[in-house]
Amino acid sequence: MVCHLIHYPEGNVCSPFKLKENVFEERPIWNKGVFYFLEVDFSKQKIQIYSYIPHSQKLEIVKDLPLELVEDCYNLRLAV
Repeated sequence: MVCHLIHYPEGNVCSPFKLKENVFEERPIWNKGVFYFLEVDFSKQKIQIYSYIPHSQKLEIVKDLPLELVEDCYNLRLAV
């Protein structure tokens, strides 16, 4: 899976993540000029929360958790 951010109306495309297999990325949330992403990497058995600042194109891991913390990822979401 891969995520592309498209700025409207200019159409500028940004891809903060590289294409990966066995990865799920939840739709991002926007808070005070920063995108936050929830990513589940089934190959690494990890849940990671990323922040992405579009202006500087800076991607950082905010939190790294083991997948075993949750029984079911189906309803796993970020919220502000």
